[in-house]
Amino acid sequence: MKVLNDWFLKHKRDLPWRKKRDPYATWIAEVMLQQTGVLVVIPYFERWMKALPDIHSLAAAPKETVLKLWEGLGYYSRARNLLKGAIYIVENFQGNIPSDRDLLQTIPGIGPYTSAAIATFSFGQKIAAVDANVARFISRFLALEDKSLFEQEATKLLPDKDPWIVAEAMIEMGATICRKKPDCLACPVQKSCLAFLQNRQYELPLPTKRAATTYLEKTVIIICFKDHFLLKNPEEKGVMADLWEFPTDIAYPECIRHNLPIQKHSFTRYSVTLTPYLIFPENINFLEQRGFSWYSIEQMKNLTFSAGHKRILNELENYLKNRLSQGIL
Repeated sequence: MKVLNDWFLKHKRDLPWRKKRDPYATWIAEVMLQQTGVLVVIPYFERWMKALPDIHSLAAAPKETVLKLWEGLGYYSRARNLLKGAIYIVENFQGNIPSDRDLLQTIPGIGPYTSAAIATFSFGQKIAAVDANVARFISRFLALEDKSLFEQEATKLLPDKDPWIVAEAMIEMGATICRKKPDCLACPVQKSCLAFLQNRQYELPLPTKRAATTYLEKTVIIICFKDHFLLKNPEEKGVMADLWEFPTDIAYPECIRHNLPIQKHSFTRYSVTLTPYLIFPENINFLEQRGFSWYSIEQMKNLTFSAGHKRILNELENYLKNRLSQGIL
């Protein structure tokens, strides 16, 4: 695969985690890149590495700090597992990320793909890291339908010398050329691609059946009383564990009310529409306040919110700034 090797060295994108083959940086980047685009990840990665530059700093970090650095990337279990994994590495491997793939998979949150990525990109082992990009490329290049064979067959394409270059080149191909709609005319290995030769490049890889999306609609009630706002305390478990939100679907008396923009967001298999109302009650006797806490705008800036409620918080800040500029507050 010398053609692919040479193409990558000439055309690879300048990404911050590629500047040095550091296993910690590789681990953080690969976890961030799961289900998230490169352009979104870059500023998160750079901010994370500035705040938590190594295993020991991550292992010692409060969970709240880790989640705040992750805020906006979604799938917060990934961030929680990074913290668990760092603690595990400090306790079991003296703070050194192991090079052995089997040992890597004993670390919380590190599965088959991430272990392969660390082993090959940071330690130069001959293992193909098969993400969605590589799956697309290898399925087309070899006209391969059986997904269970992707890693095995991709690994066979790696050279003995510097196998990580071709391993990463396959990722780069899937991300930039062999995309969902492939740019076959720009492909450096077009003449060897079986899918192209068989005119199957739009058929492969075979589609995977997705779980049905559940649509939810919620009314969000933002209660302002004496310049503080009511928040629902975070859940200890579940998709929204450790994340703050405004109350939803609660009854409130007639009072001054302001509509904020509707927000839509998706997570796992849910698509949620949030309709927020900002209210200014004269008293809070109508509230059952167990499970809730009061925070000022400044205090809320240090909390980690779920994606939709974070956007609502941003709209709330803008609304209050406008009121202040108009001399209303």
